[in-house]
Amino acid sequence: KTDLFTLGTVKLYGISHPFLILRINSFTEAYEGTKEWERDMQTNLRPIFDSIPVTGGEIPVFSDKIIKNQDARILTTDEGTLLAYSFFNKNLVIITDAEEALAEIINRYEIYHPK
Repeated sequence: KTDLFTLGTVKLYGISHPFLILRINSFTEAYEGTKEWERDMQTNLRPIFDSIPVTGGEIPVFSDKIIKNQDARILTTDEGTLLAYSFFNKNLVIITDAEEALAEIINRYEIYHPK
């Protein structure tokens, strides 16, 4: 953990889910940059999120969803969720590999507010 990011895992139902939390200074810039990053996010995060399969050149398509009253973007395939991310209170980006893990991390941040 640093002031800029946190890397860790959250365990749910016996499965460890990696997560990356990035502190942001400008919601607008981070939102625009993250939307642009979506096309390469899967490849860029594979060293951290080893559960992300290699896809054959398909352009990833994220969809919008509300998780714990937070706007989220979800990348799914026929096998399920590959990536989920949300901007928490417009000052953090939370990225993980499952919707349930994202919900749990958001829940913990709602209880224990980040400084």
